[in-house]
Amino acid sequence: MVKYVELREQILESVIGTRDPVELSRRLGYSFNQVERWRRGIKQCRWGEFWDLCEITGTPLPKILHELLAFPYSDEPADFMRHLRSLHLAQSIETLAPQVNVHPATLKRYFRGDTSADLETVLRIIHLTPQALETFLARLGVQPSHFTNPDSALSRVSEREWMGLEPVLAALLAALELTGYLENSHSPEFLGREVGITATEVDALLDPLRIAGIVQWNGRVYHKSAEFLQFEGASRQAAIRFAQFWTRRSYVRLIGNDGEPVTKGPLPNYFGFRIAALSNEGERRVAEALRRCHQEIIAIEANDESPKNEVRVILLHDFSSRDVPNFDLTKMIREDLKSAETVT
Repeated sequence: MVKYVELREQILESVIGTRDPVELSRRLGYSFNQVERWRRGIKQCRWGEFWDLCEITGTPLPKILHELLAFPYSDEPADFMRHLRSLHLAQSIETLAPQVNVHPATLKRYFRGDTSADLETVLRIIHLTPQALETFLARLGVQPSHFTNPDSALSRVSEREWMGLEPVLAALLAALELTGYLENSHSPEFLGREVGITATEVDALLDPLRIAGIVQWNGRVYHKSAEFLQFEGASRQAAIRFAQFWTRRSYVRLIGNDGEPVTKGPLPNYFGFRIAALSNEGERRVAEALRRCHQEIIAIEANDESPKNEVRVILLHDFSSRDVPNFDLTKMIREDLKSAETVT
């Protein structure tokens, strides 16, 4: 069970750090040591107050929320509460309220911005979005034992950013759950075929994970702990390397010599696109829709108890047509088409 009081204390400790609470209180406009009252739990820290505290301590809270929950950049904490409501429109206030331990009328006032929610309640609401709370805490420098033991192998892997340095690692760990691996073939060759690398590369990746305790060998097959598959809390640079690798893999599928995507798996594939002129409000709604879709996909994966047949790569992209480096796009396409006959 998540102890939100402890999380609040750890978050405040992380944001305050070694700074003088009295000086911080004065900068926030208090004539008394309000920050220390928050830290000791004597007084509830409201979401708006926490937002101000992050601002004066240089904690990039709006940026963290933007990257984590597609929150449009805003200096208003009430805007984020309205954004939280938009992420859970599929549920009524009456359904959401018991999950965050507040009265429906109170929750409605929080979402409208009529009054500022306490920090613990906001943490509970963020936690309704799968994996979001863990990442939010990691971005704030908090590693509670409920989610991550700072001395564990998971923490060491996160520090070394193996997911970013070896983007195929996520697919390899997922392949350990495949029915074909668990029941029929336990070889590195099988895993390599599933994720597109060699058996030698499989061994090179799994061996250090075994030593670190990320995967376990039971004498027959490798097993992983579910939490080690999550790519959460890593740096933005590592996430970008991850996205670059799998976006490129997606692109290579589309340049076969017959003009059709390379499709070796048994499951149906889907891709869609829409290029359109949008207002700022329209783009905000698109970003929120993609975020909700992503969370629904995560929930489907988390609750999938059926035999696993294939490792799937699901990419969501939304960007401006101006987001293009300064290079000859026509030349790149021409060179890719020339090399297409080498792609099988």
